[in-house]
Amino acid sequence: MQMCNNKMKGDNKMNYQEEREQEEQKQKTITEKIAKAMGWGIVLNANDWHGVIAKGDERLSIYIETYGANKGRVKISGDYNSYCKFLPYNKEKTEITVSPDKTPEKIAKDIHSRLLPAYQKQLKEARERKQSNDDYEANKKAMLEDVATFIPSPNIKEDLVYGKNPSLTVKFTTIFNFENDTHKDGFELEVSLTPDKMKKVLAVIYA
Repeated sequence: MQMCNNKMKGDNKMNYQEEREQEEQKQKTITEKIAKAMGWGIVLNANDWHGVIAKGDERLSIYIETYGANKGRVKISGDYNSYCKFLPYNKEKTEITVSPDKTPEKIAKDIHSRLLPAYQKQLKEARERKQSNDDYEANKKAMLEDVATFIPSPNIKEDLVYGKNPSLTVKFTTIFNFENDTHKDGFELEVSLTPDKMKKVLAVIYA
């Protein structure tokens, strides 16, 4: 009896593996067909459960639903990749489902009319936010490198310097530990000046 049970478990495992391979093949096939109809490329993905097609930095994830009310339907959703953290909190939903019985050309038409307008709009806004953030970080790095040329490290740390031209802000934190007093007191001071004026102030402070 025990041998029979082991065999049944093995058979179930094989059946699951076969089903998974079939699903992955369906996934690969539908992804390739949609990519061809769209004129987009395919992104190689270690996760075989969903495909990704791309054109430039526009990416769409393609997934065959395996459960729920949409089981068997093809879900296509906007993939923001590295732009995800620059999307607004209340972002618009950018995904659709289509019947697998539709031709790739009709699916491509649905994508163009029902998905891409909202997706491309949000992606454009995310690009702009990312560019603004990249500019800020580049400017901050340049200011830190400039400040480091005349202020001894580690007096000025990266997390205490922020802002961008024409304003540079430095946060000064000082802690006082008085004799025979276990309580520590201190103060924080934020100073915002143009970089040139800030250099003069810091040079005096750390002279």
